[in-house]
Amino acid sequence: MTENAPTSSNVNAEEEVRSGVWSSVPALPAPSDAATTLQVGETVSLEDRLGPLVVNADGSLSRIANWENMTEAEKANTLRVLGRRNGARLANLNSMHADDSN
Repeated sequence: MTENAPTSSNVNAEEEVRSGVWSSVPALPAPSDAATTLQVGETVSLEDRLGPLVVNADGSLSRIANWENMTEAEKANTLRVLGRRNGARLANLNSMHADDSN
């Protein structure tokens, strides 16, 4: 197979886009014109308009769908609970990974 030959998954994806299957998937917000400069080692919070990352039990990541519609109190409570839950899930996943490598 040549590098430029379409694979069946590429063809299926293109068909899904043309058929409108992906029209219900929300797009990412447009990039802002303001550039952000970061220092090496600086902590960055990605909990802006997209909301915080949720660590699922299987290790996949997702976001909270209604984050922009939450009140500030709801967001604060969600961050508190989510921080603990994400930490517990990451610890569990790390221990499972450590057990697998032995």
